[in-house]
Amino acid sequence: MMIPTADDPERADILGVRVRRWSLAQTLEAVEESIRRDERRYAVFINVYNVIEARRDPQYCQALNDADFPMADGVPLVWASRLSGQPIGTRCCGPDFLVEMNKRAAQKCYTVYIM
Repeated sequence: MMIPTADDPERADILGVRVRRWSLAQTLEAVEESIRRDERRYAVFINVYNVIEARRDPQYCQALNDADFPMADGVPLVWASRLSGQPIGTRCCGPDFLVEMNKRAAQKCYTVYIM
């Protein structure tokens, strides 16, 4: 799976925060692709609180928007994307991602770094 750039249509803008339109399965595949390519990337799992803070803090907003994998972690973001005419489809829950990624990491001897 090719990893799109920050200004591509695979991201939806939710009050200035651009989130990917990927499912959990797509996100896992993209992360694994990055691992295979030995690329250093980062993911953020964005909820309503993050969007509110991003509106107040431009540097925080930039950090979220610079993420390679800015995922919508919350149904309210799915609703907001629909209302704005940029539906993202489904959320990608951070805890669900961690469980699945850690299973893959254990099987394939990946190193996981969580900050």
